[in-house]
Amino acid sequence: MNPSKELISTLMENVTSPDEIDAATTRLAIPAREVNFYLATSLDLTNVGIGKCVYIPIQISNSIKGRESLYKLTPGSKTMAGILVTGEDIYYRFVTRESGKTPYAKTGDVYTEEIRKSDGTILLSGQGKLNIKNPKKGIGEVEVSYKLANGKLIRQRWLWILWSCIYGGNGRRFD
Repeated sequence: MNPSKELISTLMENVTSPDEIDAATTRLAIPAREVNFYLATSLDLTNVGIGKCVYIPIQISNSIKGRESLYKLTPGSKTMAGILVTGEDIYYRFVTRESGKTPYAKTGDVYTEEIRKSDGTILLSGQGKLNIKNPKKGIGEVEVSYKLANGKLIRQRWLWILWSCIYGGNGRRFD
């Protein structure tokens, strides 16, 4: 989980003061992101090979370091929604809105959830349909079907709270 010596060395070669770090990390394709650790949630993702972890959401924000609400993604667009942190690694959660004809997602719109390892390889990828439970508070859920490396298919229900700002789940299979 620690940054490589090569990455640290490259960053050190690109900066001469603290004021240059933000621009250098952007140039090196390792930009800082706006996260909200106050909204972090604990999850048990043992069933999908991650184990117990903490999910830290990328803040929904107009800032370029934040992200759009998953409900407002245009069909076909993808965003990094947050990170999953274990004692061993960091995983990146990407979400793509696959369908829909309106600017704001509706019940039945299809989303793809992708969990990537820190080296960029895809650990999990699956699709599910959004079911909006409370549109005034942005509460909905997506039941995602994942195909594991061993070929086993599992389903996981994920809860989106506050227009997808907070991500939760019971961390268990229900297949």
